[in-house]
Amino acid sequence: MQLDYVWWIPARGNPLKSTETAFDERWATVLEQISDHPRMATTDIERQLNLRYTVDLIHILKSCAPRTRFVWLMGGDNLSGFHHWKGWDDIARTVPIAVVARPGAGPRARLSKFAVRFRNDRLPNLQAAALPMAKAPAWVHLRAPLNVESSTRLRRLKHGR
Repeated sequence: MQLDYVWWIPARGNPLKSTETAFDERWATVLEQISDHPRMATTDIERQLNLRYTVDLIHILKSCAPRTRFVWLMGGDNLSGFHHWKGWDDIARTVPIAVVARPGAGPRARLSKFAVRFRNDRLPNLQAAALPMAKAPAWVHLRAPLNVESSTRLRRLKHGR
């Protein structure tokens, strides 16, 4: 998509999960995974601003950098439950979204409430490079080499849990 930068934003916590992984573990895992990528960075902006919800973060980022063309990147495994996120519809109408394919997220994700509601706003994969310039709502479902590694498994290997 020819993005200038990709910011990894480890969540402070997930209100939709009953168990939480320590933020410091998620932070360390992200740093380790992106250390060799010059256009990738991680930020703890949610923690710095005491935010819990993506919708609030997006509105703050957009207000602080109104000329920046943000694209929300998310894994396809999140798509099937995206409609449970606070302000999911608002997120979709505020920033273009790139959904990256993940193992096991096939039909459920493609038939999700989000995918159905915004079906007319989906760009074909061949137009993915146009997503950063698109006016929201706009989204693309990117095919990618499927990596079965999960962040939970990576943390367990690293921290022996």
